[in-house]
Amino acid sequence: MPAVKVVTDSAADLSDDVIAELDIAVVPLSIRFGSEEFVDRVTLSPQQFYEKMASTPTLPETAAPSPGAFEKVFRDALDAGAPGVVCINLSGALSATIQSAQNAARAITEVDPGAAPIRIVDSRSVTGGLGSQVVAAARAARDGRSADDIAALVEDMVGRTRVFGALDTLDNLKKGGRIGGAQALLGSLLSIKPRLLKHLDTSAAPFAKFTRLLPLTDDATVRTAATKPSSKVCKRGLEQVCITNIDVFPCCTCGDATGT
Repeated sequence: MPAVKVVTDSAADLSDDVIAELDIAVVPLSIRFGSEEFVDRVTLSPQQFYEKMASTPTLPETAAPSPGAFEKVFRDALDAGAPGVVCINLSGALSATIQSAQNAARAITEVDPGAAPIRIVDSRSVTGGLGSQVVAAARAARDGRSADDIAALVEDMVGRTRVFGALDTLDNLKKGGRIGGAQALLGSLLSIKPRLLKHLDTSAAPFAKFTRLLPLTDDATVRTAATKPSSKVCKRGLEQVCITNIDVFPCCTCGDATGT
């Protein structure tokens, strides 16, 4: 019997191996560098993205997929016999991607009210945070869970998901106007590489307002998450780790933590 189809967008940063292994459908965003437009991971690889970003004075912009792109993926899954679809998208606070998915689901149910369920979930996260939720959903689908059960599992993960980031350069903060030229110069001279903690709620406030410095030891990010779980996040400690490294993209690897 076919399993529930798990769908996401390219902001999940999942590797091709993971996508193939768990039969995940990925709807790509568009990326613009000035007048040039690319389809994420189709006409522009992650490595090419970072190389291009390093060589241009302006930051890239992204555009959400069209509702039609999601509708095609949803219909293909249902036509193939999937008993349901669960679509998990990057934070609605940052992108209209989830609105496209919602409009696509609505278009299908309006035409066919008896169609298999299509559940849309806002991850309130990006990159590895979103990716870890998608992987958990795909594993649950492989185990035969229903669309409602999978959606509930992901929604339970949403409030407990945190994304840590380490900046190797301050150039992009300068390009985006987050810091001034003097701050960028001083940071570069002192080799300051801030580590950032990000949790996306429903606000689209500037990224810098959500950041804080962490110790600059190599394992600081994982160690901080593992030993100091916030009571607002989870009292169970570290459950799962997803690591994404732009130097060897794509490499989102999700797995259970070996301990806390």
